[in-house]
Amino acid sequence: MNRNFYKKGMAAGLLLGAASAANAITLAEADGTTVSLGGYIKAEAVFNRPDTNAAEGAENSFIAGMRQSRFNLNVARDVEGHRVSGFIEGDFYGNSKADEGTAVQWRMRHAVIRVDDLTIGQFWSGQMLATAPLDVEMLNFWGAGSGSIAGNGATVRPQLLVHYQRDGLRISVQDPVNLDATYPDLVASYRLKSESGAQLSVALTGRDVDLTPADDDDGKSRLGLGASLAAKLPLGSTSLHLSGYTGKGMGAYSGVGVGGAYRGADRIDAEGEKLVRQDGFMAGVRHEFSDALRANVRFSKVMVNDKASTGMVSSNINLMYRYLPGLEFGIEWRRQTLGTVSPANSDWQRTRPKGQQLEVMTMFKF
Repeated sequence: MNRNFYKKGMAAGLLLGAASAANAITLAEADGTTVSLGGYIKAEAVFNRPDTNAAEGAENSFIAGMRQSRFNLNVARDVEGHRVSGFIEGDFYGNSKADEGTAVQWRMRHAVIRVDDLTIGQFWSGQMLATAPLDVEMLNFWGAGSGSIAGNGATVRPQLLVHYQRDGLRISVQDPVNLDATYPDLVASYRLKSESGAQLSVALTGRDVDLTPADDDDGKSRLGLGASLAAKLPLGSTSLHLSGYTGKGMGAYSGVGVGGAYRGADRIDAEGEKLVRQDGFMAGVRHEFSDALRANVRFSKVMVNDKASTGMVSSNINLMYRYLPGLEFGIEWRRQTLGTVSPANSDWQRTRPKGQQLEVMTMFKF
C-alpha cells in the first residue's frame, strides 16, 4: 500500500474517525501493484436535547444507526520512477431521509489520483488539511472542525480539486463554492514540525463571493480573503491544540455567517452587497491516561460582524477506550448555541440543533 500517500492525505480523516493505514488490509500484490482495503464499521447512538428556543422541528429525540460505516480501496504502483495511486472511499449517507427506514445508499466521499506530489480528485479541502490534523478528536460527525476555517461539512470535500504538496507547502485549487465564480477557490498553506512533535500551520485562502445570489445575471462578486493559524503542542501524555482564523468570504467554509448557519450557495458572506468579516477560534486538550484510554476537551467560537452579531459557541468533551487493536468504544457530550441544519422531514437532518447532545459509539477499524 502507498502508506506515505495515505498518512499524508488522510491525516484529517483520522480525526473524523477514518480508518488508519496501519489497519488497512492488503488484498493483493502483483506485478508491483498493491491493492488495499480499509475503513471501519461504526454503530452510534445520539440523544438530542435541543434548547427550548431551537429551530422549529427540533425536539428531544434518540437517533441510532450504522450509516457512518465506510469502506475505501487503494491501488498503488511505481510507474517509470513515479509513485501512482488511486484512492476511493464511500459511506452510507447517499439517502438522508430517515423516514425511508433502512433504505440508505452508498455515496462517494473521496476519489483521487495521486502522482508523486500531485493529488487530483474529490478529497479534503485545503482548509481542512491545514487545520484538522492539528485539532483534537471528536465523535461529532456533523460538527467536526467547528470554530475553524474548515468547520462546514457541506464544503469540506470539493467535487474537484488539485493539491500540490512539497515538504510542508501545500497549494490547493478547488471547485468554487460560488457556482458563478470566474476562478477557482484557492488555498496556500505551510506546516512546520519540530523534532519534539510541535506543529504550526499557516494558511491563506481566497474565493470569488457572489454579492447578490438572488440575481444570477448581475455578475456582482468580490474576492474574499482569509487567514488561518493552527498549532499543536505535545506535553508528555497531554497535548494542547489551538487554531484561529479571520477574513471575509469565509462563512461558506466555516459553516457560520450572515444570519446564521450555511444555507448553500453564497447566502452567508455578504450583507447589503458588502462582504462581512468573521473571526473564529478553537482551543482543545487531549490527554492519554494509558495506551487504551484517552480524553479530549474542546471549545470553539465563531463571531460574525453582521448587523445581527451572529455567532456560535460549541463545546465537546469525550472519552475513548481502545478495548482491542482496531476496536474502540467512545462517549461524547457536546453543546452548541446555534442550530446548523435547517429543519426538514428527516430526523437525520436535525442532528445539529441548538442545544445538547450525548453520543455513544462502537467502532471497528480495518
